[in-house]
Amino acid sequence: MSFFTRTEPARNLHRFYVVHLCPTLFGDWTLLCEWGRSGSPGRVRLTSFASYSEAEQAERQIIKRRLQHGYTETPALCSTRAGGVGLIDRDALRPDSFSSARKAARSIAFSGDRDVYGAAEGY
Repeated sequence: MSFFTRTEPARNLHRFYVVHLCPTLFGDWTLLCEWGRSGSPGRVRLTSFASYSEAEQAERQIIKRRLQHGYTETPALCSTRAGGVGLIDRDALRPDSFSSARKAARSIAFSGDRDVYGAAEGY
């Protein structure tokens, strides 16, 4: 999984882009792209390919394009959905923090990361 960000405070520009290549149950390959404003759930596009080489080539083209548009590769802090990224403050989840529950709830609420059942990941 590749995670890219682009930040320009003068233009109020805070974006992310995720590219993830994964196999399907039927032997094909799917290229998952998620993008949007940092802190928002983002938009998702899935593209299927018959072979790994085709999917890998498309992934390289997308990564090249993002880098040309000013994005920088950033390590993802945690993966919460199939290919989705949630930027949760892991220090807020420490049990020794006095207000860790409140910080964790605020962090999760603003990132919009929920699993299928509506519960925050890790609980």
